[in-house]
Amino acid sequence: MIVQYKPGAGTVLGTDFVAKAAPDGHTIGLVITGHMINPSLRKTMPFDTLKDWPACRCWRARRW
Repeated sequence: MIVQYKPGAGTVLGTDFVAKAAPDGHTIGLVITGHMINPSLRKTMPFDTLKDWPACRCWRARRW
């Protein structure tokens, strides 16, 4: 497993990298809520949040 951090631009840089990766199942992206908020804050995005991310899941972190 190779972990590659792509910080910056409110998660836009990393999510753009994952959105444009080959759909071969070898790339996974974990993002924060900024991923869903960014389209309302930015006029242009390098990807479509709804069309380029059809298999989004919500993972919940729980503190014990």
